[in-house]
Amino acid sequence: VEKAKGIRVAEWLVAQKVDVVLLKESLHGKGPEYVFADAGVEMVLTEAETVGEAVQDAGHKTQE
Repeated sequence: VEKAKGIRVAEWLVAQKVDVVLLKESLHGKGPEYVFADAGVEMVLTEAETVGEAVQDAGHKTQE
Protein backbone atom coordinates (compact mmCIF):
# COMPACT_ATOMS: atom_id res chain seq x y z
CA VAL A 1 0.00 0.00 0.00
CA GLU A 2 1.36 3.37 -1.02
CA LYS A 3 2.01 5.65 1.95
CA ALA A 4 2.06 9.42 2.41
CA LYS A 5 -0.41 10.09 -0.43
CA GLY A 6 -2.07 12.85 1.58
CA ILE A 7 1.23 14.58 2.21
CA ARG A 8 2.15 14.39 -1.47
CA VAL A 9 -1.20 15.82 -2.52
CA ALA A 10 -0.81 18.62 0.05
CA GLU A 11 2.70 19.38 -1.26
CA TRP A 12 1.36 19.43 -4.83
CA LEU A 13 -1.41 21.86 -3.84
CA VAL A 14 1.15 24.10 -2.13
CA ALA A 15 3.28 24.00 -5.30
CA GLN A 16 0.17 25.14 -7.23
CA LYS A 17 0.10 28.18 -4.89
CA VAL A 18 -3.33 27.56 -3.35
CA ASP A 19 -4.38 30.01 -0.63
CA VAL A 20 -7.32 28.10 0.87
CA VAL A 21 -8.22 24.41 1.10
CA LEU A 22 -11.84 23.43 1.77
CA LEU A 23 -12.18 20.32 3.93
CA LYS A 24 -15.07 17.99 4.78
CA GLU A 25 -13.20 16.70 7.84
CA SER A 26 -10.42 17.98 10.06
CA LEU A 27 -6.81 17.14 9.25
CA HIS A 28 -5.83 17.66 12.89
CA GLY A 29 -2.70 15.68 13.71
CA LYS A 30 -2.26 14.41 10.14
CA GLY A 31 0.64 15.07 7.79
CA PRO A 32 -1.22 17.30 5.33
CA GLU A 33 -2.20 19.65 8.17
CA TYR A 34 1.48 20.33 8.85
CA VAL A 35 2.27 20.82 5.16
CA PHE A 36 -0.55 23.36 4.78
CA ALA A 37 0.25 25.13 8.07
CA ASP A 38 3.94 25.48 7.20
CA ALA A 39 3.02 26.94 3.81
CA GLY A 40 0.47 29.36 5.27
CA VAL A 41 -2.46 27.72 3.47
CA GLU A 42 -5.78 28.43 5.19
CA MET A 43 -7.82 25.31 5.99
CA VAL A 44 -11.60 25.81 6.11
CA LEU A 45 -13.99 23.11 7.29
CA THR A 46 -17.30 22.91 5.43
CA GLU A 47 -20.41 20.78 5.62
CA ALA A 48 -21.47 21.82 2.11
CA GLU A 49 -22.72 19.17 -0.29
CA THR A 50 -21.54 20.82 -3.50
CA VAL A 51 -18.44 22.73 -4.59
CA GLY A 52 -20.55 25.84 -5.17
CA GLU A 53 -21.97 25.69 -1.65
CA ALA A 54 -18.49 25.06 -0.24
CA VAL A 55 -17.03 28.09 -2.00
CA GLN A 56 -19.92 30.27 -0.85
CA ASP A 57 -19.58 28.91 2.71
CA ALA A 58 -15.82 29.52 2.69
CA GLY A 59 -16.35 33.11 1.60
CA HIS A 60 -18.48 33.72 4.67
CA LYS A 61 -16.04 31.99 7.02
CA THR A 62 -12.95 33.83 5.75
CA GLN A 63 -14.69 37.21 6.13
CA GLU A 64 -15.66 36.59 9.77
